[in-house]
Amino acid sequence: MIDDDGSVPMIVGAGVMLGALFYGLVWSSNGLGINAFLMQIAFVAAIAWLTRRAGRTLPREAWVAAAFSLAFAGTFAIWTSDLALGVAFVCLMVSEAAFILYAIGHHFEFHHPALFAHAAFVMTPIHALGRLGIFRHLPLPSRAPAQTRSIVVGLLALVPVLLVFGTLFASADPLFGDYVRSVLNFSSVPDWTRYAVGTLFWSVAFASLLGLAFWKRETFASHVRPSPQWHVESNVVLCGVIGLFALFIAVQATYLFGGEAAFLATDYTFSEYARRGFNELVTVATIVLFLFLSLRYLHGDRASNILRVLYGVLFGETLLVLLSAIIRMNLYVDAYGYTAARLFAYAFLTAVATLIVVAFVHVLRNEPQPRFIRQGLVVTGIFALAFVVSAPDALSMSLNENRFRQNGGISLLDIIYASEEAYPVMRSMEARGIVAYDLGPSQELTDTEVNAEFPSPQPDWRQWNFSKSRIDPSKPYPWLGCVTPECTATEAQP
Repeated sequence: MIDDDGSVPMIVGAGVMLGALFYGLVWSSNGLGINAFLMQIAFVAAIAWLTRRAGRTLPREAWVAAAFSLAFAGTFAIWTSDLALGVAFVCLMVSEAAFILYAIGHHFEFHHPALFAHAAFVMTPIHALGRLGIFRHLPLPSRAPAQTRSIVVGLLALVPVLLVFGTLFASADPLFGDYVRSVLNFSSVPDWTRYAVGTLFWSVAFASLLGLAFWKRETFASHVRPSPQWHVESNVVLCGVIGLFALFIAVQATYLFGGEAAFLATDYTFSEYARRGFNELVTVATIVLFLFLSLRYLHGDRASNILRVLYGVLFGETLLVLLSAIIRMNLYVDAYGYTAARLFAYAFLTAVATLIVVAFVHVLRNEPQPRFIRQGLVVTGIFALAFVVSAPDALSMSLNENRFRQNGGISLLDIIYASEEAYPVMRSMEARGIVAYDLGPSQELTDTEVNAEFPSPQPDWRQWNFSKSRIDPSKPYPWLGCVTPECTATEAQP
């Protein structure tokens, strides 16, 4: 077992290795790329190695979370869409949190998503702080007094605390911030000093986390759940919400599902009609899922026949609202084309609809709510990963090709704001004769703005990305020509 003090050097050593890697690969880098994937491989490997040395086994669900974390980390080394990578980053944090909870021996029996968020992002860091005492059990070359050991532990704990509070104070007060910068003068600090301090900070953090998982391991008690006696109250709430949904759908049926005919009968512009209320309808459908989880948290996993009927009606009404949102999005896409954000809206609507269907199956079968939480995380992860892997910038550009032909070409703004993953599609379009056009003097782009959108690739292998690697800055960009100093210099040569 790893719980004895003799294993402390091994745990702390793994923490130092991860801390050095994290600072060197991620924290000191100017962006994410293949470094995110390499760091995630190292973290999963360290957890797996320590688990094996401890004579334990990770549950299957932990490996599912690890697979998702590796997949989302890998997207930073391939795709470049800002929206898609933002989704990937959020999902990476969630899947990482799930993997860590399994690694520290958490029961992962959550009856509500709020309990998962609280355990993963609030309680786990707090519990990890309680493992700072692991440094007191490191074998020292000489027999140092106990007080010296305590001072060393205190200093190790003080470094991250000072960094956090100092950063907050410097951000809150410009004068204090200027004073701190003048005193520290980081620009004159040797590189090795910055690396040493950064490595120390993250080594303490990783060693504390690993200590929580493998040193003086805790037993996490199941969450206290209210007695399942809220059936009548749940019926009342559901009846009220169902009535409001029914009234809304009845009054707005023509407006919601009338399509172009309904638009012609209003005073709205096409854009206003297609977009009006879309975000609200999507929010309503999402809140229905949280209402379902909250009510079921109160009345228990077993539902009466009345509750099953009420949930079925509410879910049916919610699917109608989602259908209305999809119709609106179709109208908007027909008028203005695809974008990465609109493709994300389709993926999000489909994911919510799938979760609603899964929720109703759980109600019919009286499945325990923690199982739905786990399945919901997997379903959400699958849809998010599918959206990211679809390369939405490139996909939207490809889907809009016929529209570009009908409009007489592609606008410069569409070219400028497309990420590198759309580069092959734009090359292909240019070769097939699609031209580019400016949007007029009011939206002209200066050379500075163009060069800002297409900077030369950073010579940092940590940020390597497949899509970016396919672009040669010394060659003309589709339609725009030379947009980098390297290309201008190459063309200027005789």
